[in-house]
Amino acid sequence: MLIYKKIIQATVMACLCLVLTGVSPAFAFLDFGSSKPELVNHRAVYEFDLVEVKDKTSQIADISGFMKFTWDGDCEGWSSTQNYEMRYYFINGQKSKYLSNMASWEARDGRLYRFDMETKPGSSDTKVLKGMATRDEDGKVEFSYIEPKDIEIDGIDKVYFPTEHSLMIWDAVGQDKKYFSNPFFDGSDEDGPATASVFILPDTKKADIIKSRANGNEKIDGSLLEADVREVRFTFFPSFKETKTSGDVQSTYEMNAIMLKNGVVSKMEIDYHDFILDANLVELEKLPEADENCR
Repeated sequence: MLIYKKIIQATVMACLCLVLTGVSPAFAFLDFGSSKPELVNHRAVYEFDLVEVKDKTSQIADISGFMKFTWDGDCEGWSSTQNYEMRYYFINGQKSKYLSNMASWEARDGRLYRFDMETKPGSSDTKVLKGMATRDEDGKVEFSYIEPKDIEIDGIDKVYFPTEHSLMIWDAVGQDKKYFSNPFFDGSDEDGPATASVFILPDTKKADIIKSRANGNEKIDGSLLEADVREVRFTFFPSFKETKTSGDVQSTYEMNAIMLKNGVVSKMEIDYHDFILDANLVELEKLPEADENCR
């Protein structure tokens, strides 16, 4: 069903988009001043819950699931993994399960991004998206798919990988900017880069609420929830090529996220227009740090 593709691709993109990293020479346009993000390698687990079904004709009765996420930076680059399982329950009594695993690696110099994604919708065969994106000296990004091999996407200028995109958010915070929009690529969609708009919202009390909910949970390292925080709203549109040629198009989905400056995302609310999902942090631990000389 189409709904599976929409949820899984959106969830993958959403989480990768929020991974934060240190500054590299490739991102010289960023100016953090004295507020450079102090980031931590970490592992997190999120539980998904259905908040609301907005489309009254929808056949969905309930959605639940979880995602295991890791982020790990070293001297060469930044790697992340996402492993999750989504379960769908329909009003006719049927149910289905969707499994997805994604791994990615982004070079510190911004010139190479590798991705490997496997999804298994219900009883269907496993689908694989695997390849790389490379940036030349002029900033143009070329895309190469290893599987499927028949995917061809034209090169695009000023398209951003997940790390670079996330750095832009905190750079915007430092400059008191509230909005920016650009092509974004994480490898989760065979149509290539999407168009991502970012709205940085005023500070809220949601972070304090999340901290209070984490109190007493031995599976959450509360010290990782003490960093500076912002609420950010993302609006993702169809592929960059489609958006550019079609002009005014409806967003694929929108998401509010509580982002911490150390790289942790403590909560996401994802609006797919037909329904809304919550992703709540239930486990959080710090992983060994990279050599400090890399940062």
